[in-house]
Amino acid sequence: MRGTRLALFALLGVAATAAFPASPVLAECARQTNAFPSFADVAPTAEQVVIGTVVRQTSGEPLTVAFELRVDEVLRGDAPPIIEVSGLRSGLPLQGTSACRGDAQLFARVGNVLAIAIDGRYEGRHHVNTVAWIDGRPNDLVLAESLTRGQVRRAAATLPSTSTFSAPEVSSEARRIVTDAMAWFGGILRILRLTGPYAES
Repeated sequence: MRGTRLALFALLGVAATAAFPASPVLAECARQTNAFPSFADVAPTAEQVVIGTVVRQTSGEPLTVAFELRVDEVLRGDAPPIIEVSGLRSGLPLQGTSACRGDAQLFARVGNVLAIAIDGRYEGRHHVNTVAWIDGRPNDLVLAESLTRGQVRRAAATLPSTSTFSAPEVSSEARRIVTDAMAWFGGILRILRLTGPYAES
């Protein structure tokens, strides 16, 4: 029996986007490259990272934005055996004509083996998604990396640079109070050295 089939965006807590329509918009955007950011830049902060194989198209077209992904490996988060992907977008703005100013969209073919990172951060933006090809190659509509499984695993295992500890900023008022207190204690110590039982002879 086929594993639980869930829409990718519902599974991962990311807002779903309708599949890219086969319409004049698609025709006008036919030469618009759908560029996805570097997998190594997004994967360390992604909520979900999986490797899977496109096993069936659900849009009726060989090159499709709607397909079933058989999950071969879960590198972060949880995933069912089969994920329905529909209109996966990068979350980054595109350059191009007015009809193509939405974010990049994933096109794939049956047999492609993909690594997908969902809901990461990239250059100050949140909720960014990206993809890399492990087997097969991206269509001309998609600009994405081709990586080995090892490279994908290392990217997913890398800690985000923001995980390093940074000391909290100390206000100028707090620094002034500490400076005054140190001067006061310094004065007390000088008096004790002159008048107390440990006075210098």
